[in-house]
Amino acid sequence: MCFLAVISVWALFHPMHAKAQGETTSAIAGQVSDESGGAIPNARVTITSNETGLKRSMLTDHTGRFQFPQLAPASYTV
Repeated sequence: MCFLAVISVWALFHPMHAKAQGETTSAIAGQVSDESGGAIPNARVTITSNETGLKRSMLTDHTGRFQFPQLAPASYTV
């Protein structure tokens, strides 16, 4: 019984910390098109973090679509 009490007291003063379940991220996605609504493939799209100035670029796919996944939540300029 004394051993159980010692374990219980130890657990009260030394709580186990839960490990992080994941990281919060966001994404930016869109489509580049001309004035008539036609897709523009291979268009270069650049996003810039307004806080850090960090830039990432990519080319649109054959349908004009682009996606920047797993971005840190922040304000960006496209």
